[in-house]
Amino acid sequence: MTEGGEIVACGGFEVLDGCGYLCWGIVDRGRAGKGLGRALLERRLELLRSWPVGSVFSDTAPVTERFFARFGFETFFRRPDHWSPGIDLAAMELSLDGTRRGPGRIRSDGTIGYRIIPPPESAG
Repeated sequence: MTEGGEIVACGGFEVLDGCGYLCWGIVDRGRAGKGLGRALLERRLELLRSWPVGSVFSDTAPVTERFFARFGFETFFRRPDHWSPGIDLAAMELSLDGTRRGPGRIRSDGTIGYRIIPPPESAG
């Protein structure tokens, strides 16, 4: 996003295995609280809805967790001190089709995977 030829916000996303993953979301500190973050997220969600995506994920910190919750994201995993001491990981999901895929990202060792790993088919 630009204002007067100056970059004031940026962000992106990636689509893998039928899921969207938000990549960063940065707003110039001097322009915080002016709706740029909201506009940036709304635009990325609009673009993601044009893809065959069932869920959108954001791996964020508690300081922005409430921001994402206002858009319908739900926290499904926490990891203490992930980003740095005292700053936890809050893994969040916005289901676009009513199916929660987030728990499928949690590995048996208690870490979170980037790609969704489908459960093995039953032997039955």
